Amino acid sequence: MGEGDLERIVAFPNIDNLRIMTGWAESAMDAVNLFSTDGFPHMLQEMRTEFDMVVFDMPPVLLFVDAMLVAKHTDGAVMVYRSGKIGRRALKRAKEQIELSQSRIIGIALNDAHAAELDPGYATYGDYGHYARPAQDKG
Repeated sequence: MGEGDLERIVAFPNIDNLRIMTGWAESAMDAVNLFSTDGFPHMLQEMRTEFDMVVFDMPPVLLFVDAMLVAKHTDGAVMVYRSGKIGRRALKRAKEQIELSQSRIIGIALNDAHAAELDPGYATYGDYGHYARPAQDKG
């Protein structure tokens, strides 16, 4: 995320209480050391008293240990899966890594998915016609 993007997000209307903290560490080892200390859970607990929700955007779990170190101190993890960029076995391995960190997966976000790639009927929304029935037909 560039500085311009950050300024645009923070300036978005009706999110006056959004706070974004960037630049945790200068190197990967600094991040690992930070997330491994006894002070990290205390810092997170203090954040929880100050904010309704604390969200960490972490690097890929299969490439870096950061997400596993942080996940074990959170209420849950949301996996982000970029459609077509990682195989099913790798996705399953990422899931297992998060579970090994003693965290639970509370959702999966699917990026770059094209409806036509998911299922032939999905692209035309053919199976969703019943949601558009007039109110008197619902029952």
